Amino acid sequence: MGGTIRIGADCSVNAYSFLSGAGGLSIADSVMIASHVSIYASNHVFSEATKPMRLQGLTTVGIALEEDVWIGTGVRILDGVKVGRGCVIAAGAVVTKSTAPYTINGGVPARVIAQRNGPN
Repeated sequence: MGGTIRIGADCSVNAYSFLSGAGGLSIADSVMIASHVSIYASNHVFSEATKPMRLQGLTTVGIALEEDVWIGTGVRILDGVKVGRGCVIAAGAVVTKSTAPYTINGGVPARVIAQRNGPN
């Protein structure tokens, strides 16, 4: 399976993290990815109950992490998500939907738990 992973300037990806670029993974400048993070830019299709899931293919929408994002330890980010500029994703969160810029997101599934002060 093809795909691409693009990592911008001044980024860090820490130990035991997994980056999947099957649907395309774009990481902008100044992104910090903690240890044990998994980013999956693809997902299994499972809509047909009478057909084995392994035969139903994959979605490959892709993932984008915008500038100045901090991804905490043990986070999972799933296909189709855009993490907005300046976001913090709390440790252990599972991100299933895109996040608004300058928000702090946590939980399973991840949701906004606080706001950061962005540019005026």
